[in-house]
Amino acid sequence: MVVEIDVSLHGTTIMCLSRNGIERTHAGRVGSVEMRKRVLRYIKSIRDMVKRDSDEEPAPQVKTAEEVMDLAAGISSEILIPVADIVRSRKTVIFVPSSYLQLIPLSTLVLDGKPLVLQKAVYQVPSLSTLFQLAKGARTYEDLSISVLAEPADQGKVEIPLVGAEAVAICKTFGTTPEDHKNISPEQVTSIFENSDIIHIATHGEAILSSPWQSYLDLSKKFRVLDLAKLHSLAALVVFGACWSGAGQVGGGNELLGFSHAVLQSGALSSIGGLWAVDDRASMLLMYLFYKNIGRGAVGASLVDCWQAVHATFYELDVPKAQLLLTELLDMWVATRGQCARPKGFKTTGAALFELRETLADSGLDFKHPYYWAPFTLVGYGSLVLSPGEVMGIDLSDNNPAVDRSRASV
Repeated sequence: MVVEIDVSLHGTTIMCLSRNGIERTHAGRVGSVEMRKRVLRYIKSIRDMVKRDSDEEPAPQVKTAEEVMDLAAGISSEILIPVADIVRSRKTVIFVPSSYLQLIPLSTLVLDGKPLVLQKAVYQVPSLSTLFQLAKGARTYEDLSISVLAEPADQGKVEIPLVGAEAVAICKTFGTTPEDHKNISPEQVTSIFENSDIIHIATHGEAILSSPWQSYLDLSKKFRVLDLAKLHSLAALVVFGACWSGAGQVGGGNELLGFSHAVLQSGALSSIGGLWAVDDRASMLLMYLFYKNIGRGAVGASLVDCWQAVHATFYELDVPKAQLLLTELLDMWVATRGQCARPKGFKTTGAALFELRETLADSGLDFKHPYYWAPFTLVGYGSLVLSPGEVMGIDLSDNNPAVDRSRASV
């Protein structure tokens, strides 16, 4: 089911659509000014966590997971609760948000006292027309071609060791090797985007709010939003394991200018990107779980099904369960010593994994805090199935079998 949300100065309009057409409309009184206040309070609660983890002085007083959930509930009361009865009856919710709602993970909206993503598969699209065009462009993916680019240091040239473990896990799962990030040319980046089925970029990025088209990822050379939008990609999924890669700036027509939307403009079907400065420990675990789900190749499982399962697993983690995952990652790292499955430049990854596993109980990592489990958002055609020989046409009613892509429509 599609939930389209339009926030104007005079109020909030919600429209629920399925294959049968418009099922519900709701007009609320909360307008853009009040909605913006609620969204900014939510964003501040997350950015305070970022400041705390970056050791900024003075350290801000951060909100607990329960307090952030209360902020999400305040937003949910206007855009989800009025149509809760319909949402409860559906398996997948596809949001078409407007304005500042594009800057928060809608998976954290609260339904019946729990985060929405724990109950429903959730993704979002820029518009209904974009959704239909993406559905028509879906194709069969066999013997998935996966490209992995991993940068060992941030813009301050401080090593980010856990990115290496993330890259190795993906490469081992799919039997591929990482690209040479240090010597990769613009032409090679173009070729990767135009010929790979899944592209994973584990690096850091810079959001330039005054000129969002100039926002960039830190590869061998700066890779800008503008550069990405010019490409002609056939990828099913582009994943940016980077700070700010999913975010952007709201334009005058409520469109969002950022990497996720540029991915769709380039021709790719879907994108996963970070909405804030992502915690490297959480990012590694989330991506490891995600690619394990894809690698299992469950017949009929869509991208958003795999993405929902990741959040459900991560949310229920505790120290012993997380330590088991870290042991798996450490074992893979050790096993790839001297092999081409390891990306170049990562010198302290093994030690960092071992230290994290041994000190996890005192690390302050709260698996139920949205800062850790909800930094990424899935944008585009999340209903795509990557199982060999199968492509799922979009079915907003959740009651119909998969259909041929040429007949995919509401």
